[in-house]
Amino acid sequence: MKFIFWKLTSGIAKKTGVCRHKDAQISYQVYGSGEAVVLLHGGLSNKLCWFSQIPFLVKNGRQVILVDTRGHGRSTMGAETLTYQLFAEDVVLIMDRLLLRQSDIVGWSDGGITALVIARDYPDRAKRIIAISANTSPQGLTMKAQRLLATKYISAASWLRSKWSGSGRYFGQLDKNIRHIWSLPNLQDSDLSGIQLPVLVVVGDDDVVTVEHSKQISGLLQLGQFVVIKGGGHATPMTHSTRMNQLIQQFLKFDNTQSRKHSD
Repeated sequence: MKFIFWKLTSGIAKKTGVCRHKDAQISYQVYGSGEAVVLLHGGLSNKLCWFSQIPFLVKNGRQVILVDTRGHGRSTMGAETLTYQLFAEDVVLIMDRLLLRQSDIVGWSDGGITALVIARDYPDRAKRIIAISANTSPQGLTMKAQRLLATKYISAASWLRSKWSGSGRYFGQLDKNIRHIWSLPNLQDSDLSGIQLPVLVVVGDDDVVTVEHSKQISGLLQLGQFVVIKGGGHATPMTHSTRMNQLIQQFLKFDNTQSRKHSD
């Protein structure tokens, strides 16, 4: 995965940085230039999951900000109890560091929940939001996914998850903390109905988040839109990247001038 990420992003100018917040070091990377879009990955994943979106966004004249959620990738976990509110604070701090008053935000899974929390708690910092495979309560998951929450990984799966999350030998603690917040998404219906930003809710028709739950989220939002990706599971940014990139482009209303310049 790292090799694929390197190959797809090689030649694209980037800068890296770290913000210290509540006893943790939060790592971020910036690619390209232009109107900003923040990409937030899912739990037990890391920023590498966006390997198909980064070149596409940069080619279309966007500045891409990747964040490693605390405890994931190159970010440390710190001593604070993990919550979606804490994740949102970390993202806003990075935006402050980069002097970004406002940004589009695309979040997948836990990143989508974090994006919705930002819309609720920091409405002036987000311009438009795309929430992919995000649930606002455990009941929004399929029954199979709810059962898996209580199931420990076998050793081989734990090893793979530790590599994918970038947490290495700290995976056990990260897994415990992430499983805890998976059981406690805390966005109420009233929170969603109070969000006045344009939000695109995306779900796969074979996702761990139910289509009905995602549709309900969209219906509660004042400016919600809803898309189901046919044949999509819980990893559509990677497995259905072409369709996802189309949706991102349409919803964020790209100016294709930069893209045309690259294709001339």
